[in-house]
Amino acid sequence: MALDKDAMAIAASDGFAIPTWANMPEMFAGASLEGTRSFDPDAARALLAEHNIDPSTIRFEILTSNEEGIRRGAVAQSNLADIGIEVTIAMIDLAGWLSVTATPDYEAAWGSFTGANLLTFFRNTTHMASIDGPNRSRMRNEELTALIDEAIAIIDAPSRIAILEEASRMANEHIGFVPTHLSMVIRAFNSNLVSPENAATGQLNLNMVYWTE
Repeated sequence: MALDKDAMAIAASDGFAIPTWANMPEMFAGASLEGTRSFDPDAARALLAEHNIDPSTIRFEILTSNEEGIRRGAVAQSNLADIGIEVTIAMIDLAGWLSVTATPDYEAAWGSFTGANLLTFFRNTTHMASIDGPNRSRMRNEELTALIDEAIAIIDAPSRIAILEEASRMANEHIGFVPTHLSMVIRAFNSNLVSPENAATGQLNLNMVYWTE
């Protein structure tokens, strides 16, 4: 609630990003917005007070490997300072970022992940088996992991989507990482090139592309 994600999209991506509050990408079937919150610094302060947390005692470093992370981090740094939390931003090379965040010996980091569907995203970012891998927030939620395993085992698509909706609601409540935005994919085409359908993550389905006269 302390982070102005609209400002982040403008500062880091020149507006070519979609601010998001859901823990899972909203374009996938099964993603839920239930339990999400919005930018509300006063509510963030109230939540800290409710749990008897003095924000001046919280200090941490955010790691990034690119300029976009620096710009996004500057917004977060300002937002968090506004509620009394001090953070610093450190830029390291991508190899170093991957090495450091593969261990628990860091405080915070900007990262990104692309999945072809919601189940792939869940398995990699929240499943306990992915800790020390793509589950870089190291979420350890046995109930959520069990739901993911259940969704993996089900062949019937509507039943699987229903389970993923339940898992999405749970992920919104037990946040291990803070989602900030969905990247936008912009493509330009020759007027004779027809792409009737793109994948949810923006990639072309090349088997469907064709030329017209």
